[in-house]
Parts: sequence; C-alpha cells; structure tokens
Amino acid sequence: MKAEKILSPLTGILLGLTLALGSIGCFASAFDLTLSEPLVFWGSTAGITLLCALVLQWKHGSLAIACLLALLGGFLYRDGTALQQLKQLIFRLSTIYDRAYHWGVVKLVDTAWNAGSADLPLLVWAVLICLTTLRSVCLQKRTALPVLTALVPLSACIVVTDTVPREGYLLILLTGLILLILPSAVRRENPFQGLRLTFAAGLPVVIGLTLLFLAIPQDSYVNHSALLQENLITALDYFPQLMDNGITQTAAAIQGKPARQVDLAQLGAKIPFTYPVMDVTTDKTGTLYLRGQDFDGYDGLGWTASENRQEPFFFGQGVPGTVAVHTHREMEQRFLPYYPGGETFLAGGYLPNAEKETSYTIKCHFLPANWRLAALGLSAEQTGVTSDPGGQLPEDLAAYLALPETTRQEARQLMADLLSEPAANTEKAERIAAMVIDSAGYDLDPGKIPDGEPDFALWFLKKADKGYCIHFATAAAVLLRAADVPARYVTGYMVEASAGETVTVTEADAHAWAEYYEPRLGCWIPLEATPAGEAETVTSTVPPVQTQPTEAPVPATEPEIPETAAGTEPMPSAPPALPEVPAPQDPTGDRGLLLLLLVPALIPVLAVQRSVRLKLRRRRQHRGTTNQQALQRWREAERLARLLKETPAEELVELAQKAKYSQHALTAEELQSFDSYCRSCLRRMKEKPLPKRLVYQYFYAVY
Repeated sequence: MKAEKILSPLTGILLGLTLALGSIGCFASAFDLTLSEPLVFWGSTAGITLLCALVLQWKHGSLAIACLLALLGGFLYRDGTALQQLKQLIFRLSTIYDRAYHWGVVKLVDTAWNAGSADLPLLVWAVLICLTTLRSVCLQKRTALPVLTALVPLSACIVVTDTVPREGYLLILLTGLILLILPSAVRRENPFQGLRLTFAAGLPVVIGLTLLFLAIPQDSYVNHSALLQENLITALDYFPQLMDNGITQTAAAIQGKPARQVDLAQLGAKIPFTYPVMDVTTDKTGTLYLRGQDFDGYDGLGWTASENRQEPFFFGQGVPGTVAVHTHREMEQRFLPYYPGGETFLAGGYLPNAEKETSYTIKCHFLPANWRLAALGLSAEQTGVTSDPGGQLPEDLAAYLALPETTRQEARQLMADLLSEPAANTEKAERIAAMVIDSAGYDLDPGKIPDGEPDFALWFLKKADKGYCIHFATAAAVLLRAADVPARYVTGYMVEASAGETVTVTEADAHAWAEYYEPRLGCWIPLEATPAGEAETVTSTVPPVQTQPTEAPVPATEPEIPETAAGTEPMPSAPPALPEVPAPQDPTGDRGLLLLLLVPALIPVLAVQRSVRLKLRRRRQHRGTTNQQALQRWREAERLARLLKETPAEELVELAQKAKYSQHALTAEELQSFDSYCRSCLRRMKEKPLPKRLVYQYFYAVY
C-alpha cells in the first residue's frame, strides 16, 4: 500500500511532464515559438505538478488544488502579462492561418509579434496537461481528458503545410500517450498492477517508437496537409449552401457502396471536394469515362436502379487497350472503361467487386475512329466495323424507354423539330445533346427544384437557367427515351488521361452522363450533354491531353472540372517562409479563426455536461417511492428504445402502468426489470460504430 502511494503520484508526475514536454514542444517547434527561459519554464511546470501531486493525497486535495489554481489564475489576470502574451500568441497564430486560409488576422494587440512572448500561456497549458494526467493516474479516472488536452496543441499544427513539429517532440508525445492509455484499464481495476505495467512497458515502447522513427524518417512523410487545407476551404466556401440544402453529395460522387437511387427533388449544391479516390493508368490519350453505376427507373423526381437486372456490357471490336485501376479504399463495385473486352456482366447496373480488390487491370476495346459512320448505317466494308444488331442486347429494352406519360408527351413537344424526320439512334442522340447543352448554363449551385414541380427534367429544360452534370444528364436521358431511343442515367468519374501516365482521380472528377443503346453496333454509347463550365476550373494533377477522345459522340462539349472554391486562386503547394510580421491594419474576417480556436474549448464542455446529466438522471431514478423510481426508469427505457428504434417489452409497459395508476408499491425485483432492459440497450449501443457511440455518449448522454 505504501509503495502504491509513492508510485502513483510519481507515475502521474512523470507521465504528465512527458506529455507536456511532447505537446508543448510540438506546438512551439511547429509555430517557431521560442521560450525565453526554458529552464525556468520547465522547472516551474515540474514544481507546480509536484506540489499538486502532494496536495492530491489529502482528503480534500482536489478542492485545495482548485482553490490554488483559482488564486493563480486571478493573479495572472490581474498582473496582465499572461493576458498580453495570450493576445500576442493569438495574433501570431491568426497571421499564419491567414496566409493559408485568408480568414483575416485577429488584431488584439497593437505591437508586433515578439518571438519570446508566449511563456505564460504555454506554461498554463503545460500545467493543465500535467494536472489532468495526475487526476487520471492517481484517482484511477479515464484517460480521455488528458489525451484531449495533450492533443489540442498538436491539432493546431495539422491544417497548415508549413507548421511541422520536430520529430523528437513527436516521439516524446507518442511515448507519453501510449504509456498513459495502454495500462489504463488495468490501472482502474488494480492500481498497483497498472503502475507496474506502466513502468514495465516504458523501455519497450521507447525502443519500438525510436526504431519506427528511424525506419520512417520525417523527410519521407507524405504531406497531405495541402489537400486537407483545400478541402477545408471548399467546405467553408460552400457552408451557406450546406446549411440550406444539407450536404448533398451528387449521385456522381460514387462512394464505397453503390447507390440504389438518386433523389432529384433534394438535389442541392455540388461540393467539389478534391480528396483522391483512385489512380488510373491507361494506354489511351484523351477523355476517359470510368463507369460506376447506371439507373434505369425514372419517376419524374428521381432515378432508381433495379437490383435484379443481369445484362452484358462489353464490346468485341475497336482499338485494344488496357486500363489499370487502384482505388484508395475498398469498394463494392469496379469502375469500367468503355469497353471491357472480355465477357462482362452487370448486376443491378454495376460490376460487383466481390473480392474487394483495390487494384485491378481491365483489357478493353476503345471505339474505333469511324464508329459513328457504322452507327449511321454504312457497311462494314466502308467502315471496318461489323454491324451487330443483336450484340449485347439487354433482355428488356422496354425498361429503358419507360417514362411517366405526361413527361413523354411534353418532352416530345419540346423535340417536335428534332423528331420531324426519321433518324438513327446516334443521330437523334447528337441532336438531343446539342439541345440540352443550349438549354442552360453550367453552375455548381443552381438551387433546388421548387415544390410542386412534378418532373425534374421538364422543369430544368423549361424553367431553369443553370445546372450541373446531374441536371444535364437527366434531361438528356429523358429526351432520349421520349424519342424512342433506349437510354439510362450513369454516374462515375471522367478524367483527361495521357497514354502511359498515371492519373489521380479525385472526388471533383465525379460526373454523370447519359447512355443510349445503338442497335447497329450492339452496345451502349456514352452521351455527353453537359456544357463546359465557364468560371469553374481547378488545378489538376492530370497531364494535358494530346488528342480528342473517340468514344464520346460530342467531344466538343466535354465539361470542365469545377473549381475547388469559386473565385479563389490556386493554392501554392508550399507557402513561403514566415518573416517577422507587423501588426495588421485590417482586422476584419477573424470570425473563422476565432471559431477554430473555440472548438477545442468545447471538448471539455461536452464531457462536463454529459457527466452532469448522467448524475442528475441517476439521482432521480433513486429518489422517492418505488413507484416514482419505476416511472423515472421507464422514461429512461423509453428513451433508449427510441434511440434503438424498437419497442419496449409488454412486461415493462404493464409495470409502468402499474406504477402510475395502481396503489400497489412495486418491489425491488420489479424495479430490476427496468434496469435489466436498460443495461441490455446500453450493451447494444456500445456495439454500434464509433460515430453513433459518440452521439449516444456525448449528445444523448446515455452512458
């Protein structure tokens, strides 16, 4: 017992100082902060931590530490030096973030930044890290609070490209985190064994991390902060649209699991995130369509994909080639070029990836240069392309002609001039693509379809003046069907490729287009009906295209890729070194940075409010008569059942009614029925995915 009383505060002090040194060191080295008196700084941190560790052994040690910290905080506030240094530190951080995000500078001081003026704010944070660590080790509390406290300074470094912490401090921080978290469960059950495990794991952890850092040096890291920065700017620029419409990822933005429907009525702004999806290498130069999913059902306000469809999708003629795909994560479908050369069969509109392979190579046949002449009826001797009316004929082409009758009639009226003379499917498709392209301008935020409009395609063609790929592809597919041309709506990715070079496909390359069936070739032809964006361009990693594509019927109208954030300039890959910065003249635009700085402060608030709500709820459940306790527990059981979307057992309903309306007092055994059900619900909640568990824990405070 005596050994535990000595080891417990000693372990807390060592772990706290380790975390503080690593966390503050990472922050200071990343933002080029210099401590004016390092020995005084760390000596003060160690002294305060030692004092708090001794006081914590008293009966009311936690209260005494709180009073001591309150007095210290009052002194620092009254002195004013710490507050002045904090303002200068905020000015320093806002200047760096402004260079990257253009949020503006928070002007809280009139003097320029002094490189050695952040000692006191950093000292306060270092002491806070040490105290939360002491609380976790000495009082056998959970490690969430010290971990979050230690990671807040590090999190400030990860969203700007030139704020990289030094390797040594990062190694120290990781060592402290592992030694704090690894034995935490054992420490709460048996404090002495937990302390022994901490010391026993110390040397192996240090050796293992050192070898890891030597094997993977810092100069070999891949810096993704520029990409994170670009996507963060995109999200902020589109924040008003997100709040108005919700985050509507377009159906073209294929995720890991294929979509079964596209809700056009809820279609809002398209958010052009640029995170990478796959790497593609092909021996073809030009526009490359990577087909993900097609949709065959149209009801006026949405597309659906029939799950029971089984149909061929390949082409045995044309120019042979290969397309190698490497996805950055597992996906349930494979992405297909036009066209796979071997026998390929779609299931429900896409090619399943049952093996969850992330790398695969597809041997394909690109359409020959004179495919259009063959589609218009020229003979095989003239074109070299064999006519194959049966070809890859789906079992039921009628499904690809289906439309609401009102839609069909109005669409045919819009195309009265186009349909005045007989024409082949390809000729009709080209005329329809030109008509759709001329119908509206390209815009990433065209607004939603108004309430009461019965048909999305007709609304877009008649009343809307702007849209993006989903709008144009939907209109083209509907008009094709109305013109008696089998058609469907397709989503996937479109990139510009150069032969033999690897292209990084990002989410900004997500696209939608129409597909129509050409009976003279026996295959489905992609139809591009989206106009080229005028102001929407983005800095791309794709090499320049040397030749025009051959598979798209209307290559002159290929859409440009939209810009990451409209109206912003391309982001430099590496910002210039930061010189001494004078005080800014314009403090406007600092709200975004203030919000960013306040976010870490909300984390402990969430933890505190959860703890308070749990204590109050449990107190109510054990107050009053057994019937009153039963009603409180019934309310908790009802709440948990709603969260799990289930109905409580009839037995609990009867007990609750008995407690409310009967004069009979419930027994302790009957109260246990409520507790057993609640425990069962909590066990199932803890088995849910991490995002749901966090919502249950901190938003609903169920455990």
